[in-house]
Amino acid sequence: MTRVLVIDDDGHMRLACQRVLTRAGWEVVCAETGDEGVDLIRKGDAAVDAVLLDRLMPGRMTSLEVLAEIRQLAPHIPVILMTGSATEETAAEFARAGASGCLAKPFTPGELRETIGRVLGGQSPPSPACDKLPNPPGTIAAGGSDDCPPDPEAA
Repeated sequence: MTRVLVIDDDGHMRLACQRVLTRAGWEVVCAETGDEGVDLIRKGDAAVDAVLLDRLMPGRMTSLEVLAEIRQLAPHIPVILMTGSATEETAAEFARAGASGCLAKPFTPGELRETIGRVLGGQSPPSPACDKLPNPPGTIAAGGSDDCPPDPEAA
């Protein structure tokens, strides 16, 4: 099963991404800091196929340093930057550093699934079951609600 590592200091964001991606059929592992995410990859505790990386996080490492470490440890793993302040300059800076893409917060569950699928070589998730998260309606944003409606196909 394809595994995605979500690195974000915001617990609501981690949980919302985890719910969307899990309901779409991907396995998800989460890290609260860049250090923790890099350690999971370094120790082999999380054999991951893609990484979602928050741009601004507390801790010893900046997101650019986390990206550089991941590139050194596992250059084949695509890394997607998540940011609430997406600009062309930010996207270009991270692309130069080796990021595979940029996802502007707030984003919809569909945008999240599409972005992960694109960096995984066009792989589509099995089902888009969680398309509506309140923050604002239909988006996923830092500090927002972690509520996700029940999967109608699971009933």
